[in-house]
Amino acid sequence: MKTGNKNSALLEEEVARVRQSGLIGETGRLTDLFDYLVKRTLSGDLPRETDIAFDVFGRSASDQGEDSSVRVYIHRLRKRIEEVYLRTDQPVAQKLVIPRGEYRLALVNVESAEAQAGAPVSATSGGRPTWLVPAFVGALAAALGFVLAALLLPAGRADRSTVEASPLWEPIITSDRDVVLVVGDYYIFGEYTDGLFLDRLVRDFQINSAADLARARNADPQAYREAADVALEYLPTSIAFSLVDFLPALSGKNIHIELASQLTPDDLKCCDVVYLGLTSGLASLHDTAFRGSRFRFGDTYDEIVDLSDGEEFVSNAFLGASEPTIYQDYAIFLKKRGPTDNWVYVFAGMRDTGLMGLTESLGSPDYVMQNLPDMMGEDYEALFQITGQRHVNLSTELLKDSRD
Repeated sequence: MKTGNKNSALLEEEVARVRQSGLIGETGRLTDLFDYLVKRTLSGDLPRETDIAFDVFGRSASDQGEDSSVRVYIHRLRKRIEEVYLRTDQPVAQKLVIPRGEYRLALVNVESAEAQAGAPVSATSGGRPTWLVPAFVGALAAALGFVLAALLLPAGRADRSTVEASPLWEPIITSDRDVVLVVGDYYIFGEYTDGLFLDRLVRDFQINSAADLARARNADPQAYREAADVALEYLPTSIAFSLVDFLPALSGKNIHIELASQLTPDDLKCCDVVYLGLTSGLASLHDTAFRGSRFRFGDTYDEIVDLSDGEEFVSNAFLGASEPTIYQDYAIFLKKRGPTDNWVYVFAGMRDTGLMGLTESLGSPDYVMQNLPDMMGEDYEALFQITGQRHVNLSTELLKDSRD
């Protein structure tokens, strides 16, 4: 039985919402599967699993056997559609779903779904959490796994009253803007054999989002013919320790957590911005933060060049991966005015040791007062060398800054 005109219009409206979210990608198997289900649902000619295997994946009945590809991709698509509604800030009366055990799209009433689930559909999950008041900062840290790191760290970390004495945080603390806390995630995409079977996961420094991957595929279809978005990001472990260093400074602010790979232009305009992560995780924030900077990163992000004199600094933190070798890592702190006269802070290490050494040192008001006493100007940037051993910061040395 074909879908009625009214239901068809409502379904097409939600289909458009899902497409516009970009979460299923512009091309690839998930997009093909979604388009196929839309077409078959609207026509009322609902497919079987074998139909999808043949029409979408080009697999004949003799090829299938115990192949679970259709069910795997249906599961992935269902999760992507659910994520669209988790991320939206706009109220919706109905939402698009793939019913369990079925190969079709359907609309469900949001209020009914909430009542059945016993919890609201809108939740702070995925890459775009809602605005948070200070009382929920600890809960957010727990959700991200940061509280465990806090409990494992030694006692004696600065509390908020001590941190507020630091000239480093004074502009953020006294600002009446909310804070976008950007964490430097790594976007990962997959390469699939025959477009079906995941062969390997890939991190490409030039591809930091599903949109970047789509552009790369359009620009060079041959090089990226097996590449597909797998909705996967990860955070370096050093971010957990670094956030513990800075939670006291931010605990009095309204905070919006954002992944660097999902940062939008509006995020850079509405609020003060604080970045925590590795130099290779800045994504779209890089151009805004480092416009006019004296420093430039190398292609592998394990090197940085001082453009004022051509001196190059190369991290050898990889030496500590397999043996207790003492090595040098590097980190950058940057403070500048943003596009709406807001503040943009960047705390970026080349490797984990660099980031942890940087935030541990700059989280100490005594260190800041002794080493950066004149950093209260509009713009400031500094390069640090962190000596480490097995990911432990042994010392942090200020090498160059805006006063040079």
